[in-house]
Amino acid sequence: MRFFSVGNVLPFLFFSIFNTELLAGDIAHIVDSKELEVCAHPEMPPFSLKGNQPKGFQIDISNALADQLDVSTSIAWIISKRHAKKTTCDLYAGVVKKVAERSKYMRVTEPFYHMEYFIVSNPSDSAISTLEDLTNRTVAVSSGSVASHALRQHSIGIATRFVDEQSRLEALVLGEVDAAVVSNLSASWFQKRKGIKLATVDAENVLNVELNHGYALGLRRADELTLQRFNALIVSMKKDGTLDKLLAKYGQ
Repeated sequence: MRFFSVGNVLPFLFFSIFNTELLAGDIAHIVDSKELEVCAHPEMPPFSLKGNQPKGFQIDISNALADQLDVSTSIAWIISKRHAKKTTCDLYAGVVKKVAERSKYMRVTEPFYHMEYFIVSNPSDSAISTLEDLTNRTVAVSSGSVASHALRQHSIGIATRFVDEQSRLEALVLGEVDAAVVSNLSASWFQKRKGIKLATVDAENVLNVELNHGYALGLRRADELTLQRFNALIVSMKKDGTLDKLLAKYGQ
């Protein structure tokens, strides 16, 4: 995926007296250039998608942030972190927020969403509540993920050829697999888009592993002032209903 964040809303100075050079990623650079550049994967619906509508949740929230800053949005389409190094993008609009984890390359905001993972199945099939219920079933799951490892450990058949969550859900509906491990955002958007109801169960409870996490903004080459500013923007978007409207668009 890419896919992939609080305090009082206060006015912030855009220029630091300690560093007058405008660096990519700093709030001063973003405001001065009138552009927020976002790194996003070109084919990872519902988080980001190049050339089609909707553009995806990460793009929508990036546009909302840019509106609050009174700047435009540009997208650097990337496949991996290696590709990101070749861009000047300021922001990842969806990263895992881990407690006490720090990076010298990126600052992570407070979470703006709680990402949960479901095991999704067709409602006509027998219910899934334990690992034993997955015996003799094939589960679509991300290759190399914690969930795929847990399933392999218990000799549950897995399918990793479906590279994004929407293709896993499509495979489920078409009968190519018996279940799929996907995020709550993907599950709700797929059901809303298709006008169907699927059976869902918390994947953590079934697999006995930690999967759920806070979902945040990742700010590249940002300073503390920039982190504070984006945390304040998140607070503002929660208070004025902007974030709820975006989530509702995806069935949340």
